[in-house]
Formats: sequence, structure tokens, C-alpha cells
Amino acid sequence: MSVKLNCFFLVLLILPSLSQAQNCRCEKVYAETKMTVENNYAGWFDKINFDNVKRYRDWSEPFKAKAMAITNDSLCVGVIKEWLAYFNDKQLTATYVSSAKAMSKKSTSSPSIAANQGSYE
Repeated sequence: MSVKLNCFFLVLLILPSLSQAQNCRCEKVYAETKMTVENNYAGWFDKINFDNVKRYRDWSEPFKAKAMAITNDSLCVGVIKEWLAYFNDKQLTATYVSSAKAMSKKSTSSPSIAANQGSYE
């Protein structure tokens, strides 16, 4: 799959999770983001291999608990960004879009987290 297509699927998985602005489910967003990166990230096999898979799992485990404790969308994106930092890839990122910005751009009233791999705008 192309990088643009991977990014598109990641955004599609994350956006519905945050459709309820009052009800942030960061643990679900984290789990979906993690699964999407593990299944679709183009650099996965360059970053994760037999020698460091345990280190990756050890890195990822505490983020599940962190995400469960988050009840705010803007804080949730911070946890996602922190987890993504493991990959040391500036093109793999997450961005919080507030309700006001989302409404001015796409006429949507709910916050969203958009992740991207590379520039595709």
C-alpha cells in the first residue's frame, strides 16, 4: 500500500473514535492507532525486528494505562504522539484539531485526531 493510502486508513480509524467530544475514549483511540501502525506502517519492518520486538512491547505497554486515564481529547493526542516517538519518524505523527478549527475547515463539530505519514494535503 502507498503511504498516502496508509495514512488515509489511519485517519478513518481514528476519527470515528472521537466523534463524541464529551466522551473521549483515548484507550480505544490508542488501541486502534497502535493496531493500524503495526499493520500498515510502511517502515514497520525497518523499525521493529526480532532483536527489538521485546523493547517495542515494553515501550508500548504503559501507554495503554496512560490512555485509559485520559478523558480529554487534546491530552489524548499527547499520549499518541509520545507513543509514536518510539519510531523516530517525523512523518508519523498525530494532530489534534479542535472543534472550532474543524468547523471552519470541514463544518464538523467534533474534535478529531488526524495522523499522517508524509504530506498529502
